[in-house]
Amino acid sequence: VALGGKSTCTIGDSTFISTPIQIRGNDNGRIIVEKQCSIDTLARLSVANDAVLRIEEGVGVGPYNIINAFDDCTIGKDTMLSPYVNINCADHGMELGEPMKLQRGTYGPVVIGEDCWIGAGVVINKGVTIGKGVVVGAGAVVTCDLPPYAIAVGVPAKVIGDRREKYGKK
Repeated sequence: VALGGKSTCTIGDSTFISTPIQIRGNDNGRIIVEKQCSIDTLARLSVANDAVLRIEEGVGVGPYNIINAFDDCTIGKDTMLSPYVNINCADHGMELGEPMKLQRGTYGPVVIGEDCWIGAGVVINKGVTIGKGVVVGAGAVVTCDLPPYAIAVGVPAKVIGDRREKYGKK
């Protein structure tokens, strides 16, 4: 755990945390893990600026997940993050004439709805909202919003189906 500035981290009751994990905070960032979550081996939760990283009740954060919340990031109730998921609320600047690592980043919130399944190796970019009940296939790169109950795959991720049509009650 490395919390600098006025950053904070709260973890709800009955949350399972495998060891080791990394929790990093800077500036006024806040990490809020609600009750009955699980955070698996070598996951990294990182927050900075005035951002809030909220992991709602019953979320499973998979092994080797990286969540970089330099803007607000919310992961909805009962969502599953498979291994090696990477969520980034920031990008580096890319203007010519100055090294990229020295340029100011650009930020945007990420919202993942309730009851989603994010497959192994998925990358979710800044500014994206993923609706309730979405399934994102392994290895996808999510660069734009996904509607509720979508099934999305690919690089960049594209909607290929709707869970309500394919798996709805008959």
